[in-house]
Amino acid sequence: TEKNAAYEACEKMKQKNKEICSAATVAKYIINKCMIDGHPVGQITLQNLLYLCQRQHLQNCGKPLFYEDFLVAGFGPSVPSVYYTYCGYGGAMITSAYPEVEILFSEETAECIDVIVEKYRDCKPWEFKCFVRRNGGAWENTLRSKGLQQVIPMDEISTDGKI
Repeated sequence: TEKNAAYEACEKMKQKNKEICSAATVAKYIINKCMIDGHPVGQITLQNLLYLCQRQHLQNCGKPLFYEDFLVAGFGPSVPSVYYTYCGYGGAMITSAYPEVEILFSEETAECIDVIVEKYRDCKPWEFKCFVRRNGGAWENTLRSKGLQQVIPMDEISTDGKI
């Protein structure tokens, strides 16, 4: 029947779009996971975790986790839309909860994010220098060649050092 065909079409769209998300959605997932696990993160750590998740997803799956660009900020890579959403927290831990984002990712994508978050969420902001702002990395190369507030090329992120 038409109703069944429409239902099936909607289900296929949901599955197809499961892997398409925004940096804001990934940020909410990270914040939520960290809160549930008892390891809340601050703004700078969140930005670095987003970068590491994007890099790992590019390397594992050959495609971006999200399509927003990272800009070179003084503290490291930054997705402006996420930065401006959480900048009001200053140096404090982000304590929001977003349980609805749990269902948005495939098991493979959630696992990719979870591994990175669990490994790096307890790093202090300055410790990300070794993983994100290191010499020869995408952030540092873009800073040197183009300056602050410039886009870090996605292809450079994808070839940045293995984690």
